[in-house]
Amino acid sequence: MVKTPTRQRYICISSFFYLFIHLVLPQLITLQTLLSILNSTKSTEITNIIKALSLETQDTLMKYIYKGMAMPGWGDVSGSVLLGWHEKVCF
Repeated sequence: MVKTPTRQRYICISSFFYLFIHLVLPQLITLQTLLSILNSTKSTEITNIIKALSLETQDTLMKYIYKGMAMPGWGDVSGSVLLGWHEKVCF
């Protein structure tokens, strides 16, 4: 079967959308949800929440904090909120 340029483009586009819908979109929704939770948490509660997390979960949380910091102005989360969480996870 010879692949025409149109067929090749179709395969590329459909592959892109498949990957986006099944891999990227769920991660973005997870990130957006987590950042909303972090943003709505009272600063006085952060230390107790972090203490209750395992080290592995704290590591995962830090990865999401970094992802949130890499997206300035994204969603309703301010950089100061993420910096506050970052500071408390590190100590």
